[in-house]
Amino acid sequence: MPRYWVIRSKKEEASFFFEELQEGRLRQGWGWQDNQDLRLIAKKMLSGEELTPEQKSCWSGNRRLNPAEADSVKEGDYIVSPNLPSASQWCLSKVSGGYSYSIDPERVDFGHIRQIELLTRNSYIDPRNKYVSASLRRTMHSLSRMWNIDRLGADVQSLLDAIEAGKDISTPENSLQKLCDLDSALVDFAYEKLLEKYQGREFEDPVRRILERVYGSVEDTSGPKEHGADLICEQLDALGIPHRIAVQVKMWQGTMDDQHPLQQIKTAVASYESVSAGVIVTVAQSYTDTFQSALEAMQRELGIHIKVILREELCTLLLQYCSDIIGDRDSASNE
Repeated sequence: MPRYWVIRSKKEEASFFFEELQEGRLRQGWGWQDNQDLRLIAKKMLSGEELTPEQKSCWSGNRRLNPAEADSVKEGDYIVSPNLPSASQWCLSKVSGGYSYSIDPERVDFGHIRQIELLTRNSYIDPRNKYVSASLRRTMHSLSRMWNIDRLGADVQSLLDAIEAGKDISTPENSLQKLCDLDSALVDFAYEKLLEKYQGREFEDPVRRILERVYGSVEDTSGPKEHGADLICEQLDALGIPHRIAVQVKMWQGTMDDQHPLQQIKTAVASYESVSAGVIVTVAQSYTDTFQSALEAMQRELGIHIKVILREELCTLLLQYCSDIIGDRDSASNE
């Protein structure tokens, strides 16, 4: 299993480090003397020899770059490099080889080298991109030069999947789009929980509670003698005239094509006084063109509007009113 790391480089030398990454070399500092080769230091420690102060400092900060050490960066691991190729941008690399030591002659430093494959060669990662998790952004607040982020492995894998799929990882996500994505995720979660908690006629209970928040008065008319309506919602208009809405509840999934609920609404209109509209509530994601045509024909025949509440709208209503419904329950239990 691969491991995941963040290795921070010197900001002032960003262009140099990025050029090195493009050449397949991840360089790290505190390597300006020939005796700071991590392999030499490891041998010296193994033989019990005393390290120089420079070697001690080097070993403390870079030990895990030596693949021979425990808890070190290994071939196949992934490395996130913040502030490369420039500030507020990231690179992502895969470790492709071992450790070598070669001091850069111009800078007389940065001798530690790990062989890598730069996965963001033709782009960069914007930390505000939709494929970057908030947890990944938070970990970059660390002041360390190198640290392990195995706990965020799934977050890095999401980035890797996006790169492999050719997704845009360089454009920051619009703040409103973030909320839209969050809303969509909550709707999906609400749908999953509905399927987990309810089946068959049990589904009528949450629907009734939601409609009570919308209309105020809801009568449960389901059962063998329902006369076409599972629920009847009643509402007074501004003149005090009552209006009734006949509701059919179907815990159907997928694409709805069965036209039986339309016939049940027709029965309800004939059975209950003052029915001025019909509602069909379902967890189906959509309905067929055939159902759409039948719906329009039934509306013309009955002279009323029939609304179909599908999965997304139902879950949105559930999220909107759930806190109020629970609050009513808690208030009643305290009385």
